[in-house]
This record gives sequence, C-alpha cells and structure tokens, in this order.
Amino acid sequence: MRHLPRITGRGGLVVVLLGLAGIMVSRPKVRRFGLIACLYLLAPLVVARGPFLSRYYSPLFVGAAIAAALLLAPSVGRIARGVSLSLVAMLLVLALVNLGSTLKEIRVEQAKVLSGPYRQLASLVDDGGGVIGARSAYLLFVDPHIRTYGSQFLSEREYVTYLTWPSDEAVVRVLRAHRIRWVLIMTRRWEVRYNNAWLLSAYEKPARHYFSIDSSPQFCLELEAPPFRLYKLGCPSLERPG
Repeated sequence: MRHLPRITGRGGLVVVLLGLAGIMVSRPKVRRFGLIACLYLLAPLVVARGPFLSRYYSPLFVGAAIAAALLLAPSVGRIARGVSLSLVAMLLVLALVNLGSTLKEIRVEQAKVLSGPYRQLASLVDDGGGVIGARSAYLLFVDPHIRTYGSQFLSEREYVTYLTWPSDEAVVRVLRAHRIRWVLIMTRRWEVRYNNAWLLSAYEKPARHYFSIDSSPQFCLELEAPPFRLYKLGCPSLERPG
C-alpha cells in the first residue's frame, strides 16, 4: 500500500479511491466481478514481482474510472443530480490535470533533445554500429537511423547475459553477434534497480553491467554527459580515459 501514491500519482489516486467507493456501494455481484477483475490484472505483477511503475498498472485506472461511475447510479432520477454532476466534473478536472502533466513531460523531453546531451551522444555514434542501453532509444530523437538495442531485438538469454555480465568474453560475443559497438549507461536507478526487479526473481542474479563495464579493458569511455556514459567496444589501446 505504501507504493500506491507513487503508482497512481495524485490525480490517479483520487480516481482509484472513487472507484473503490463505487464498488462498495454496488450490488454483491458487481463487487465480486470487480474483485475478480482486479486480481486478474494484478496477479501477473505480484507473481513476477514487477516494478512499481504506473504504466504497468494503467488498466486498473480505467477500471477505477468505470467503477467510480457506480456512484452515480443511486442518484439517477433523484434530487441528488447535483452530486452526479459534481462527480463528473471532478473526473473531468482530473483528466485535464493529467493532460497538463503529460504535456509538461513532453516539453521537458523536447528540451532535453534540443539542449541536452542527446545530440552530442548521437554525433559520436557515426560508424554504423548499434547502441545498447536501458534508454538507448532516446538517441532516435536525434537520428532515427541509429540502431538501438535494449530488451528489444535480442533474445532473453542474450539480454540477460549482457545485464548479468558473467564475463567480458560472453558479453562481447553477444554484442558482436549483433554488430553492437556502443554501450549507453544511464543512472543506477534505470540500469540496476529497474532490471533487478525481474532479474532477481527470474534468474536470481543481479544486474552487474553498470559496474563491470567500467573495469573492462574491452570498453573505452568515450563520453560522460550526465546522466549518461557512452562506452565503445574495442579500445585503440589499453589505456582508459582518466
């Protein structure tokens, strides 16, 4: 429960609470259906111990908004029409707030492309080699022709090998098989904590690439532009940049 506000956000939390209230005042059959639907959506996340990210729980928000409408049912045909209109207005305001937050996030991302490190990072990836990283796809904002890799375009075994880094040789073998010459490392939150959410439960191994790449003689640090570090596979010498 302590993660609920982080999952839903402030606006989403109100919708969830209204949805719970709607379920509570509904008929027993409706309550049972709501419980079954909620368990159906949550069961895979609970079993897999998924991360507490709102996008994984977004179907629940839609269901909560529908359930919130159950609060309107008793007021139909009664004097309490004002209550119904108030609830509709509240949901409309929340929708506008969420829309404003989304537009703000879009402007922030646009500013990162225009004034952030993406252009500098993309300019270095000029040899046709692929780039792997938790957020390597961000480079596509600058150059849509860069081949980016993450969990996509690799087999699960290959991606797990990269993340858990059993040895330099094993990782280099995976990268060269896909002509990946660049590794884009972001913050520890996205590289370690995010991946550990499923690695530890599925493989009982933590993500080690975030730490291992810095000590590997196979990779050179080409650019450090917070929050990113860009490494290249295959150093011209064994000297690492200071």
